[in-house]
Amino acid sequence: MVLYGLLLALILSLFFLFKRKIIIFEIFAIVGISLYSWFFLSNYSLFIAPIAFLISTVIELVSLKTPLNFFGIKYWYNLKHQRYTSRVFILGVYPLEVALGWVILHYLSFFVVFLISSFFDFPYLASILLGGATLVSIDLLLDPVAVGNNAWSWQKGTRYFGIPWQNFLGWFFVGVLISFLVMFLPFSIKDTANQNRLIFLLPIFAYGFCWHLSLFLLKQNRALALLGSLPLTVFSLAALIMGFMR
Repeated sequence: MVLYGLLLALILSLFFLFKRKIIIFEIFAIVGISLYSWFFLSNYSLFIAPIAFLISTVIELVSLKTPLNFFGIKYWYNLKHQRYTSRVFILGVYPLEVALGWVILHYLSFFVVFLISSFFDFPYLASILLGGATLVSIDLLLDPVAVGNNAWSWQKGTRYFGIPWQNFLGWFFVGVLISFLVMFLPFSIKDTANQNRLIFLLPIFAYGFCWHLSLFLLKQNRALALLGSLPLTVFSLAALIMGFMR
């Protein structure tokens, strides 16, 4: 029954993604990923979503509403953007779609870190730092596309598609902080997962699918687009290889 629920959630999430109903896609995607991690890893994996949501939301709100900006440069969300269909803006400045997006991205980052770290038996510190790095690898492509689509804006940026380098430090900090809390949870791969290594493909492909964002950047600057996609490509291949070599 869990597998049927997982497949249904994933199918529905893809349907609403292509229908451009981002908020519904995110809800089904989080349900699907949660079922996946609960069924194949540990019951404790259900804590990832609330931890990621709480930490990222607090950091975003502090950065948006106070002088303390974890992302270094002033930024704001375009609350009239067509992708923010829920019209739910936390404290009037932070779209719910972005808050849920953090949860999905950290889930994907977690699976990649878990496969690589468990294979090499990384210490906690290395796993935590890797959590920050894998999250940044996604934002290297996500942020330029979002800014190009006017989903949010920066007061000033750099030659890298107008994104300030402090933003990536902020993402790294968020990834490290969430990973620090998550890595204390006892995770282990259940027998249902060990029986079929193909199940590791799902989160890795979902993480690697973020690479398609680079296609939108190639027309602007091919060299920067390829450079920005390199970390995500390396992490995806590493996780894929480690998953099959377990």
